[in-house]
Amino acid sequence: ANATLINSIIGALINMLPFIVQEVESLVTPVKNIIAALSANPATNADQLAQLQALDKQVDDAFEVAAAQTDADGASPTT
Repeated sequence: ANATLINSIIGALINMLPFIVQEVESLVTPVKNIIAALSANPATNADQLAQLQALDKQVDDAFEVAAAQTDADGASPTT
């Protein structure tokens, strides 16, 4: 039962990732908290943990891309 629930949550996070990227600054902390909580859950099996680690990396990578894009968009031209 726990494995099914955890798989369902992981699937939902994966499906939401494109939307998360759009709102990355406001959502990155809550998503990372969910990932951390599931990762720390003793009911999370090795496959699920691997999925969570991959998802965590995707969130980090998306945040870095968004941050870089924000920095590029807001850069002041040099004179």
